[in-house]
Amino acid sequence: MNRVCHDLLSHQDLLTRLDVEIGDGDHGFNISRGAEAVLEAAPQWRHLMDDAFLKALGECVLKHIGGASGALYGTLFLTWGKALNQGKSIDAAFYLGVESVERRGKSTVGDKTMLDVLVPFAAYWHFETKALGVDTWPIVQRLAETHCENTKNLLAQKGRAAYLGERSVGHIDPGACSCMLAMKAAMNGMMEMTNLEQSD
Repeated sequence: MNRVCHDLLSHQDLLTRLDVEIGDGDHGFNISRGAEAVLEAAPQWRHLMDDAFLKALGECVLKHIGGASGALYGTLFLTWGKALNQGKSIDAAFYLGVESVERRGKSTVGDKTMLDVLVPFAAYWHFETKALGVDTWPIVQRLAETHCENTKNLLAQKGRAAYLGERSVGHIDPGACSCMLAMKAAMNGMMEMTNLEQSD
């Protein structure tokens, strides 16, 4: 999680630039504010079980990330944690979390949003691999990069970008980009942890 937050912070300028092109221009700031809040609160969550950790994470991003992103990421983590608490497997719980984001945002794949990255990943994890490991981490990263890049060709259907109509085509969606960066950083963090464990 620390790796994800630090990586998002290092890309604040990129996310801001992307959002200036088709949005309000505040996505980089909002995501960075959330990342800083998570880093500050994280030591208090160290001993929490996965479901309680996700609940705390969801509440934190809801409070500190402004705009639609805070509500959507908060919904993802809270639903994911709740489903884990109800006995769902981690991949099935994540899939339910992504479905809750679709309902909350009244959006789906192809609308040029974070869902264009989240949904393919959730489907791959839940329906194809079930478990994320050394063989799947690079696949997830390429999947995230590809679907993020593909938003450039989409016509925005949601948010401020939708008001641009055809002018939204040709630009990467900032929400998809922050989602892609988070997923890549999470996979890199897992790889580093595995390498450290193997070297001990």
